[in-house]
Amino acid sequence: KQRMELALEAQALNKRRLEMLAEKCVTTMDLKRRITEHTETLGAKAEAISKKRAEINMRAHEIHASMDAVKQAQSRLKEAERLLAGEKGLQRLALEQKALCKRRWQLVERVADLYRIAPGNQ
Repeated sequence: KQRMELALEAQALNKRRLEMLAEKCVTTMDLKRRITEHTETLGAKAEAISKKRAEINMRAHEIHASMDAVKQAQSRLKEAERLLAGEKGLQRLALEQKALCKRRWQLVERVADLYRIAPGNQ
């Protein structure tokens, strides 16, 4: 009788162990499936990040090139401003223009003196 009870207890213990192993197996398989899903998701996100990084690098390069062009334009603008402010700058240009206008009217006056035009009704 005791032997039988011991055998039944051993059988029950083995059954519980098998149930626990089966449960662990299911849990392990579920974890592997979830890990695979997460790995795929992370791979897709990593690829998206890589594409964004390449796009950002390209934009940064374009911005850098644009900044160089702006710096060159600013340099040319400063040079032009310096030239306009110098001896032959805007003030000098205005004085030359005024002198030329004065000279033009003097020449017009001389030509008018040479070729006197009578009033239209005479």
